[in-house]
Amino acid sequence: MSRVLLLLLLLAAFFACACDAPSDVCAKLPERLRRCDLPAPRVDCSLLDDDEQRFVADQVDGLNCERAIDPTSGRVDERLCRLFGWPCPDALYPEPQAGYTRHTLLFVSGIDGSPTFDWHPRILEALRKLGYAVRHVRLSPWADRRQRAFDLWQVVESQPGSGKVNLICWAVGGLDCRYMVSPGGLFADDANKQQQVASRVASITTISTPHYGTEVARVAQTALQGDAKALLAAWVGSSSGAALSQGSIDRALAELTPEALAQLNAHVVDEPSIPYFSWAGVSAIGGNEQLLDLAAVTKVCTDDTGHLLFEHTAHDSLNELLLLGAPFAGSLPSPLVSGPHDGLVAVASARWGTFRGCVPADHYDMVGQIGSFGVDPRSGFDAARFYANLAADLAARGL
Repeated sequence: MSRVLLLLLLLAAFFACACDAPSDVCAKLPERLRRCDLPAPRVDCSLLDDDEQRFVADQVDGLNCERAIDPTSGRVDERLCRLFGWPCPDALYPEPQAGYTRHTLLFVSGIDGSPTFDWHPRILEALRKLGYAVRHVRLSPWADRRQRAFDLWQVVESQPGSGKVNLICWAVGGLDCRYMVSPGGLFADDANKQQQVASRVASITTISTPHYGTEVARVAQTALQGDAKALLAAWVGSSSGAALSQGSIDRALAELTPEALAQLNAHVVDEPSIPYFSWAGVSAIGGNEQLLDLAAVTKVCTDDTGHLLFEHTAHDSLNELLLLGAPFAGSLPSPLVSGPHDGLVAVASARWGTFRGCVPADHYDMVGQIGSFGVDPRSGFDAARFYANLAADLAARGL
C-alpha cells in the first residue's frame, strides 16, 4: 500500500485539477510521461481502487514537465526515478563553465523552423548566461536551398563590423550552411563574392545533418501519399504534414535521397579556409540495444585515429514521433536490426569534416525537443549542457 500512496503523492505533486474520468487517470499516465520525453513504464491501474482513482482524478490535469525537473541540477525528480525504475544517471559531459568564443555563435534552423521543431530557447539562454554571444537564425521554411542559403548570408552579413561567425546548423540547415560558403554553392558564378562570404565564417558545425542523404526520403518517395506526408513531417519537423503542398513534399523528398546528395556533394565542395565539424545522434526504440548493431555503432562512432567517440550510460529511447521512419533510417536494410541512427539520419550520413562524435540522443533531442527539459533519465544527455561544452570546445580552438 505504501507504493500506491507514493504514486498518489507524486501524481498530486505533478498534476493539477480533475479533467479526466477517474478510470482514465492511471491509464493515461504513460502518455503524459511521454509528452515530457520521459520513459513511460506500464502502470498497474488495478492497484488503485475506485476511491483512490477518484482522488487522483481530483488532482490530475496534465503533467507539468518543468516541475518534474529539478531547476538546479536539471535532473528528473529522484522520487520518479525510484518509482519507475529509471536509472537517472548523472549528466553527461563536464559542468558548464562561464566563457566566450572569439566569434558569435549562430544557431541555424532546420527546414521547417516551427517552434516545436527548432532549437529550444533554453539552449540559447543557458549559453548567454555563461557569457557566450548567441543568435538564433530561422531560415525561410520550405524554401529551396538557394533561398535558404541567401537568407543565412543576409544574417551573417548583418553582423556588426566585419566579424566572423561560428555556424551551428541542425539537420537540413547543415546543407544550407555548406551551400552558402562553398565555391560551388550560392555564389559559384562570382568568386569574389564567394570569398567575401567565406571570410565571414569562422567554422561550421553540423548536427544530425544528412550529408549523404537518408533512406527515409527514398522510402517515402515510393509510399502512398498519406504515408509520404507522415514520413516527411517526421523527417523535417513539420507539425502538420497534411498542410504541406504536394510540390513541397516532392521537392523536399527529391533533395534528401542519397542520390540527390551524391550530386550535391560533387559540386558543393568545402571551403578550404573554414574548419568543418559534425555530430551525430544514436537512439533505439525503447532504448533497446538489441535493436542496434553494436559493432556498427562502435565502428561508425570512432574517429580516424581509432578513438571511440560515444559517451553514454544507457541508450536513448527513440521519441515515438520518429517510429515511422526509424526502420529505414539506418545504413542496414533490415527493418529489425538497423545501423546506428537518430531516428531519421544515419550516423554515417551525419559525419562530415572533423567528426566530433556520437551522442545518445534522437533527432529531436539534439535541439532540446520534444519535451526535453533537462537530463534524460535514461541516457544522461542534456542538450543545454552538451552545447555549452561544444561552445567551450570552439573557444579552446580560438574560434
